[in-house]
Amino acid sequence: MTDEQYMQRALALALEAEGNTSPNPMVGCVIVDDEGNIVGEGYHHKAGEPHAEVNALAEAKHLARGATAYVTLEPCAHFGRTGPCCVALARAGIKKVVVACTDPNPKVAGQGLEYLRLQGIEVVTGVCEQEALRLNERFFTWISKERPFITLKYSMTLYGKIAARTGDSKWITGEEARTFAHRLRRQHDAILVGIGTVLADDPELTCRMVQGKNPLRVVLDSQLRISLMATVLNPAADTIIITSLEADAVKAVAL
Repeated sequence: MTDEQYMQRALALALEAEGNTSPNPMVGCVIVDDEGNIVGEGYHHKAGEPHAEVNALAEAKHLARGATAYVTLEPCAHFGRTGPCCVALARAGIKKVVVACTDPNPKVAGQGLEYLRLQGIEVVTGVCEQEALRLNERFFTWISKERPFITLKYSMTLYGKIAARTGDSKWITGEEARTFAHRLRRQHDAILVGIGTVLADDPELTCRMVQGKNPLRVVLDSQLRISLMATVLNPAADTIIITSLEADAVKAVAL
């Protein structure tokens, strides 16, 4: 297998945690011995839990010594809720690290790769870089631009309409498109709608067609017109209603 093929496997592993790692990026790691055998695999499951490299090393055990590690993102170089992965790779005896893309996080930003090089470990970068950048575009936007990554989603008929003349707009898309929309929900930390959507459609705004955590539901409702029985207020996920001082204070307390 080629470097690209091993990295594609690491990218596939990283995607297993889609929607579960925020505010951390999705990362996958594959460890390969001198004969080309995969001896360890791992990915970052959830923020606060071991990183991809640590999970892969745990599976590889002593076979990691003298092996090559394929990592979708530059190994971290700082102490957070877990230790630095660049140190873990070096201590395990990894001889070569192939990285898809560097980490723009100021706490890393090349320091992980520099540490590996100082330990005499060969470092190769840029393998499947574009795929890796796309995988974590939300994380990179947050780190480099200091703002959320925003996705606009709407449904439209072939005639450019978002609802029928009667106002009935339920499911003008097919099941495939609705499933994709639920996947978008899983990928994001929050989903925002206006009160018009809540009143017209009474949506739940949860991930029901795909497995994964539900996003935080945010409703823009300056006059607090939302019904106390609105589906978006059910306990399936947390909900924030953004209103104004002009809203009914008594109803605000009830919500």
